[in-house]
Amino acid sequence: MAFDLAWLRASKAQALAAAPSSWRGTKPPLVQAIVAGAGLIASVVTGWINSTTDGDATLAMLIAFAVTVVAGAFTLWALWRRHLEPILLRLHLTADANGFTFHEDGLTDVDFVLKHAGNGLEGKRHFARADGAGFGSLVYTTGSGKNRTTHPWHYVIARLPAALPHMMLDARSNDFLGSDLPGTYLKRGRLSLEGDFDSSFRLYAPMDYQQDALYLLTPDLMAVLVDGAAAFNVEITGDRVIFFSEFDLDYESAGEWREVDRLLGAVVPKLADRAARWARRV
Repeated sequence: MAFDLAWLRASKAQALAAAPSSWRGTKPPLVQAIVAGAGLIASVVTGWINSTTDGDATLAMLIAFAVTVVAGAFTLWALWRRHLEPILLRLHLTADANGFTFHEDGLTDVDFVLKHAGNGLEGKRHFARADGAGFGSLVYTTGSGKNRTTHPWHYVIARLPAALPHMMLDARSNDFLGSDLPGTYLKRGRLSLEGDFDSSFRLYAPMDYQQDALYLLTPDLMAVLVDGAAAFNVEITGDRVIFFSEFDLDYESAGEWREVDRLLGAVVPKLADRAARWARRV
């Protein structure tokens, strides 16, 4: 398959003209609500101070300051909205043209290793399809204080025709002084496979299912994974496969969509075929 990416190149006028009636536009940033609330609180507090003192001038100054802050926040939000609106709308239209639903933020409901990696897990832009396929970005944090680190990731998810034993393919291409898998992930059941596959991935599977892993990962499937998914860690959990890598993508460029298309259009069908064969075998 090939994604229709024409809307990514659409002008602002074209995108706004094609906006569906259900388009809600951008959401106001949280900071606006915080600043507006702070201005209201400041007005209430200064009103109380004025009622107990003779601080008319002080009250006027504080109210003026609060109004200025709130007005400034609305101005900044309006500028932000004007810039972001056509970008998000292009993503919405591109998603719709390819059978996906676009979400500005939030997490998918699928459980995979990154959901247990750290604290403050936050979902960013993501796209979901009715058949269970989806892709998007997220961040999580580790440590605290000066040792606090934010980790951006992007992922592609697809549903398989059968639930498989849990397996993890740790890509070597994204190693930096060792594996990039979260430190909380316990690596057990390391398997070595034939050919050059070990130079691209480290395979982990439960000891009781190692023969099943060998049955699933045939030479032709291994070749497809090396050619099409070597930049990603690959986790198989239940009836889902998740490809993920430690980069933050905004999906505003055609190249990022083509990467997703390669995984969903070439790698996943081959893996799904092997999963169906495995299910018939067992």
